[in-house]
Amino acid sequence: MYTWNKKSGLSRLALLFFFAALTFVLFADGKAWASGFASGAGTEENPYVITTASELNLVRNDLKAHYRLGNDIDLTTEYPVWKPI
Repeated sequence: MYTWNKKSGLSRLALLFFFAALTFVLFADGKAWASGFASGAGTEENPYVITTASELNLVRNDLKAHYRLGNDIDLTTEYPVWKPI
């Protein structure tokens, strides 16, 4: 029978946080993930790729970033009254 003790619990918790942080660093493009874009970093070399109406709407929040259109976007369903950027 396994008994829970404070030392082993803290070790397991530290290990869990370590793997969560490692996963984020290895697999997430931090800026793109935090910004709401599926890919890109907003730089000239690695622009944000706009593929949805929601992503297009996010452009108004950072007009100095670099963008590339990745899909045809239909605004009629999600944004029937589009406010120009």
